[in-house]
Amino acid sequence: MSAASQVLPAGLWHTRYRYLFFSRTLKDIAENFVSIAVVWLLIESGGDAVSTSLLFLCILLPQMLLSSVVTPLLSRGQLHRWMFASDLFRGLLVLLIPICFYLGSLPLWLFFLVASMESAIGAFYNPASVALLPRVTHSSQLQQANAFLQSSSQVVSLLGLAGAGALVTLLSASATLVIAAVVFVLSAFIILLARPDKEQHSAEAGSITTEKRPYHQRVGEGFRIVKKHKLIFGLAVFAIFLNLGSAPFLSLSAIFVAEDLGGDAATLTLLRASIALGALLMGLLLTRITIKRQGLLFVWAGIISGLAYLLVGLSPWLWMIVVSCFLFGVTQTAINVPEMMIVQTTVPQHQQAQVYGVLMTISFALLPFAIIAAGPLAAAYSSSMIIAAGGVLIVISGVLVYLFTPLAKLQLEDESSAALRDDRAGQLG
Repeated sequence: MSAASQVLPAGLWHTRYRYLFFSRTLKDIAENFVSIAVVWLLIESGGDAVSTSLLFLCILLPQMLLSSVVTPLLSRGQLHRWMFASDLFRGLLVLLIPICFYLGSLPLWLFFLVASMESAIGAFYNPASVALLPRVTHSSQLQQANAFLQSSSQVVSLLGLAGAGALVTLLSASATLVIAAVVFVLSAFIILLARPDKEQHSAEAGSITTEKRPYHQRVGEGFRIVKKHKLIFGLAVFAIFLNLGSAPFLSLSAIFVAEDLGGDAATLTLLRASIALGALLMGLLLTRITIKRQGLLFVWAGIISGLAYLLVGLSPWLWMIVVSCFLFGVTQTAINVPEMMIVQTTVPQHQQAQVYGVLMTISFALLPFAIIAAGPLAAAYSSSMIIAAGGVLIVISGVLVYLFTPLAKLQLEDESSAALRDDRAGQLG
């Protein structure tokens, strides 16, 4: 806590932001514990490569598809309660698997059912978290608060994966899932302490006006906002290609290390540690400096990430690949922080969770297909070639977004004023 208070601006750590930070940290740890333990227990229970691939889709697809569907419910406010319910029920669902295991009745279909339901319920947490942050911090500290969350999340994920591996080895996969369930519950109760002092009038007004309309119209409203919003539309377009270009590295990194580099698990850990270190340092940098053109940072960070993938795929030297992974970690934070900042500062408060949910749905829509395609393409060519091709796709799309959208040109103040005018006009109408 003292280290965090030294890094963050004066006063931020003494707000309700710290409870959001602790809850997010525990949630990330629990998710990493589950990601390792549930796959290992599935294999121990008779699962094969097909079942593990299906489990991955069950984890990815529901949250991706439902992010834009469930978020109109968040316009009512009480975001901390939705986050509490999300983590609490996820903990109970995860606990169901080890209970059935200890009872001697654990069918394979239960893994897929629990993974799908846990992913669907988790669709509430991240959009609510993004919308809650401006309500527990001052507007002048938003960038620093987002940056600290993003940088710490990378380190927590790396430590969580290592901790999960150690727990599975020392205890068992089922015992690790029990621990993950407890951590989820702790996260749920801590987020209750992040309750804002009062809900903003804009959230209440938005809730009153939107709840009178049919639910499907409220879902469609998020897509219409993204389409009309100059900054967010360009951001959504580029995010699609960012995830498409990232898919080969995400799905082929282990194969790339084993076949192309001739490395082992230690080499893969080195690359992941380099990514985490880069993300951490960039997050710490963004807590100290203020960026006016968040869209410009987003675009350039995306282009540089594409160049990093290109270097990973083409470089024959391990040290260059490690440097490229470090650079990729830097750009991860430099992409995620502007994405959240643009939503939090240019979208009316009662629509922030919904817009962020739509962004998640749009940006990840093609990711499952890209991951599935990466395997056969790597077999036909090579992992390094497909990773490099993903980098080229990101660079080309980034240049086009820079040239043909206003994302890199407008400042947040411009869009924020326009969004405020639209919000007032909508309430008067």
